[in-house]
Amino acid sequence: AMRQTKPYCVNNAVSPAPKGYTPVLRGMSIRLLAISLVLGAPAASAEWAEWIADVDVSYRDNDNINNSAFSDDELDDNALIAEGSIGRYKQLTDATRLLLTVDLEAGKFDDFDKLDYYLIGGTAALRHKTGLGRSAPWLGGHVSVKSLNVDSKLRDSTIYEIGVAAGKQLTERLDGMIELVYETRDGEEGDVVVPGLGTDVFDQDSITLSLEGNFLL
Repeated sequence: AMRQTKPYCVNNAVSPAPKGYTPVLRGMSIRLLAISLVLGAPAASAEWAEWIADVDVSYRDNDNINNSAFSDDELDDNALIAEGSIGRYKQLTDATRLLLTVDLEAGKFDDFDKLDYYLIGGTAALRHKTGLGRSAPWLGGHVSVKSLNVDSKLRDSTIYEIGVAAGKQLTERLDGMIELVYETRDGEEGDVVVPGLGTDVFDQDSITLSLEGNFLL
């Protein structure tokens, strides 16, 4: 799979990065569980359909956790990250589905324990297939709201996200998608140190464009 992935939530919990800087993340991810629970017979239009549940646990290394622009000042740390979601589909029409999920995430750092965090939120995602058959293109979009809670309370934030996507089954084994996501973070106000200077350093906006391909072996 090829994908430009936006930084995981750890980077929402550290100092803002300088303009033009992209943090480097290295790590090992272990997929523990990805299940789909199908309840009853296939759903008709405008009916609730199957439940889904997903859990992912990874151990990640960030070699510039303080997002420094200077290599001599970069700090390194590892974090155990657990993510999960549970939700249910609603079949709106024969070609359109709505998915509502509750999303959870938590991170525990080896050294910088003030960056330990948990996140809880919800997502609504819509997907519409433009034609019949497996190879018909699809269009989608999502909105989400999440509350980030960090041991360093100044970093507590509410995160809003909206995204649009399109995808297609390219061959029997290959599918692809493209997605554009806008995210805004509303952080806490800190204590005023210098009169006239803002303290909302964690109020941040980002735009992420990603391209993904999946090949079935």
